[in-house]
Amino acid sequence: MRTPHHLFTLALFFTFSSVSVEALNVGIQAADTAISVSKECSRTCESEFCSVPPFLRYGKYCGLLYSGCPGEKPCDGLDACCMKHDDCVQAMNMQMTI
Repeated sequence: MRTPHHLFTLALFFTFSSVSVEALNVGIQAADTAISVSKECSRTCESEFCSVPPFLRYGKYCGLLYSGCPGEKPCDGLDACCMKHDDCVQAMNMQMTI
């Protein structure tokens, strides 16, 4: 028997499975200059929404549409991996727009 938690997780999966890869970038950049994406960067280590994976926020760099401020040091090893991922995504976006 499936619990309500499993059903909620499945519903979230199907909801976000149709979202484009560009929308899931942690360090999102708007390709169209007419679109303004404003998001404040994180300067504090956090651990929020851990039981709801799409909305997870961890450290300063881990999470959907969530990133640390430039020059901020990661909170731990996992956060450092997320920071490297953000840097890689940002670099790939720069290469794709040139």
